[in-house]
Amino acid sequence: MSSPAPKKAVPEAPTIRELVTYRLLKATYYTTKPAYMLYSRKYKVTGVEWRLIGNLFTDGPLTLVKLAEEADIQLAQASRMITALIKRGLVLGVANENDGRSVKLSLTAEGKALYRKIFAEAQSRHNRLLEGLNKTEQQYLYQALDKLADIGREMLEEERLADK
Repeated sequence: MSSPAPKKAVPEAPTIRELVTYRLLKATYYTTKPAYMLYSRKYKVTGVEWRLIGNLFTDGPLTLVKLAEEADIQLAQASRMITALIKRGLVLGVANENDGRSVKLSLTAEGKALYRKIFAEAQSRHNRLLEGLNKTEQQYLYQALDKLADIGREMLEEERLADK
């Protein structure tokens, strides 16, 4: 039986500011905060509502549980947000034929129109961010983000198991 591959040497982070998680958090803040401010001002939609709308457009119809999971928000928060979006006429809930205890959520025509408007803004911001990177850097960025997400999912699962 062969021994596991040795772990790669990783430089120590002398302060919180060099931790990869801290740097990702800062990058996320500076790239999403101005977008969320624009969406709130121009479309009266919060960042969380935008994520819910975007996921419903992309993958809908979805149950509330699946939507909250995909948008990475707590179920109670997702429930409150969806209730507000339903009242605003952006989301529709229909009885789930496969499970009478839940509903399938989808965007209304108004919700889809709003998604298209906001997505055009998001696409513009996406392009502006990526213009600062050459094609190779863009590929490395996406590869690195995918790897970090995979490692993070493993770490999350380990913590969930440790909590049991």
